[in-house]
Amino acid sequence: MEKSFGRAEKRLQKLEARKDFLSELNGIIPWDEFRSCLEQLPTQERKSKAGRKPIDPLLVFKLLIVQQLYNLSDEALEYQTHDRVSFRRFVGLSPIASMRF
Repeated sequence: MEKSFGRAEKRLQKLEARKDFLSELNGIIPWDEFRSCLEQLPTQERKSKAGRKPIDPLLVFKLLIVQQLYNLSDEALEYQTHDRVSFRRFVGLSPIASMRF
C-alpha cells in the first residue's frame, strides 16, 4: 500500500512540474468571477434535505468545459475525471483520492 502511494505521489509531482493545457487555463482564467453568474442560474427545487447535496456550480461549469474540450460523453467524463489527475486538479477535486460526484 505504501509503495503505491509513493508512486502516485511521484506521478503527481511529475504532472505538477509539467505545465499541461488545463493547468495553464487555471492560471489565466479567474474562475471565481464566474461563480456569482453561475449561482443565479435556476436550480431544481429540493423536495427534502435528504440525499446528496447539490454540486458546486463552478465544478459543474468546469466539468462541462472539460467535456467539450475532449469531446467526452457524460459517462466518459465521469470515468476520465476519476482516472485522470489532470482533470481532477483542473476542476478542483483531490488529485489522489477517489471522489464520487
